[in-house]
Amino acid sequence: QSSLLPTPLSLTADDVTGSVRHGGRVERLTWQDKDLRVTATQLDLRWQMLALLSGQLHIDRLHLVSLQIDSSAADAPTASTPPSSLRLPLAVTLEDLSIKRITWGAQTAAQATELRAHYRYADAQHALTLDHVQIASGSYQGRASLAADGAMTLDASLSGVLKAALSEGTEPLPLNLNASVQGALADLALKATLDLDASANPNARSG
Repeated sequence: QSSLLPTPLSLTADDVTGSVRHGGRVERLTWQDKDLRVTATQLDLRWQMLALLSGQLHIDRLHLVSLQIDSSAADAPTASTPPSSLRLPLAVTLEDLSIKRITWGAQTAAQATELRAHYRYADAQHALTLDHVQIASGSYQGRASLAADGAMTLDASLSGVLKAALSEGTEPLPLNLNASVQGALADLALKATLDLDASANPNARSG
């Protein structure tokens, strides 16, 4: 086990195997701040170290079995000033991100599973594609792009199908969710729709 950051920040890794050149496995990786603790288990990383010579961070694969996020802050979160820039010092490519289970909160009341995504940063633009994530009874996909500086314009969308029981004892109905967020970070506009999945209900009418 090794500690990689000075207090109050800490980053510890257990059972590390592999090589710096190609990547490896970490059984348990824990990052902790004063009020926040993030723990990843069975992390599998594959990257191209030589890409750094051309100013790129290229990660072929980042797989985690679980990601646990806990906050010990007793007070409600306070509003913070957005950063003036989200530029990164080099281009970033994450080809394959997979997390089997994500939990957050002390009682692990909230959980997401089977997350798959990929990410790129180039030309002062962040781009994330969410291929799949399961949250409760819903399955979702989405994408987001964010300018790294200036007005930091965000363009994001999310779609999915979730099942909801209208009353106790009735069979859950599939509902289509479509949501989008656009605009500068300081002035975002949200749009969302929730409709009955007509393909699963022959009596449903489109309008």
